[in-house]
Amino acid sequence: MPIKVIHMTHSAERYGIGTFLLSLVGQQKNEGIIVGVGFDKEGEKIDAFRAVGIPVYCAKADSARNAGLFFYFRKIFKNFDIIQLHSFSPWAFFAAKSLNKRIIYTFHGALGLRKTGMDIFVKWFHRSFLLPGINFVTFASEASFHRFKKGFNVDLVKNKYRVFPYGMNIAGIKPEISKAEIRKKFNWDDKFVIGTASRLDPYKRLELMIEAFSLLPEKNGFRLVVMGAGDETYGQMLEKLCRYKSIAAHVDFLGYRSDAIDIMAAWDYFVLPTKNEPFGLALLEAMALGVPSAVFAEGGGLVDIIGASGIIVTSAEELASSFVTVRNDHEFCERLSRQVKERAKRFDIANTSEKYLNLYQSLPSGPADIPDRPNGQNRI
Repeated sequence: MPIKVIHMTHSAERYGIGTFLLSLVGQQKNEGIIVGVGFDKEGEKIDAFRAVGIPVYCAKADSARNAGLFFYFRKIFKNFDIIQLHSFSPWAFFAAKSLNKRIIYTFHGALGLRKTGMDIFVKWFHRSFLLPGINFVTFASEASFHRFKKGFNVDLVKNKYRVFPYGMNIAGIKPEISKAEIRKKFNWDDKFVIGTASRLDPYKRLELMIEAFSLLPEKNGFRLVVMGAGDETYGQMLEKLCRYKSIAAHVDFLGYRSDAIDIMAAWDYFVLPTKNEPFGLALLEAMALGVPSAVFAEGGGLVDIIGASGIIVTSAEELASSFVTVRNDHEFCERLSRQVKERAKRFDIANTSEKYLNLYQSLPSGPADIPDRPNGQNRI
């Protein structure tokens, strides 16, 4: 009998979880798993999920606190064997438990650790209900795993968790428009283009790229590009910083772009400066396109992805120096391009899907066994 799995998260978002899930459910469908996806509310990618040809459920809830979600999810979950939760949803968790379903919880890296008013409740719920009541928890990277252990103050039982790096359909990451056409469109023909694709959020530390760019002694041969949307206040701060550093004339803010892959493929250098990033799908996309890439040493999962194939820096000064090196040393630049493209193949979604399939098949039927907590410790 085919395994029946439903993936649950808040919305079909255009970043992070949404991008990863879109690749995963498509791959699982192709492998013969009966797969569905469910959301509290719609998101920008809802039509893309429907186009996969799998069941797509959307509660269209006005709030995640709506108790009606319990009954909505319970009705859906009856048709599946395994419930895989990708976001914090107490109602989805309780609905799955009420049906004695097998539950996998995938921690994506930030929940409960952003110093918001909800953190205390989120951590309490995880320790008291969710973690003891699930069959398994998975993490996108070692960085994500260690952040979880420290932030939630839990000691996970070894046979209840695994690190499963994210994946994407690497072969499917290719531009539809030529590099020359894109560069002409944005007037980048004679420039060395340094870009990033990221949600605009202080957590992403995009100001480090602006700082590095401002340190270049000669800026006319370079172009800095920031692609992505998100926190408007943060975006305005970045633009203000560019004006303060007198580099605004050399910087493009493109906002969210549906043609992001075409644009990224036209760049000469990609940078993602985040600290302790759980994974980094934009970095993986750039690498799959063969764009030489750089991250910071404290990048967490980004360092795991790039390995020795790209550039790892420790400061804005080192990043600025790398801009000049990669532009001027064509042989070095071409070698980086080959290395990152080859490295990206390790993170193909087929590898991720295979690991999940092995996990699904290993889960015992029925609800999770709740382990004893020795000496009152938070051991899950």
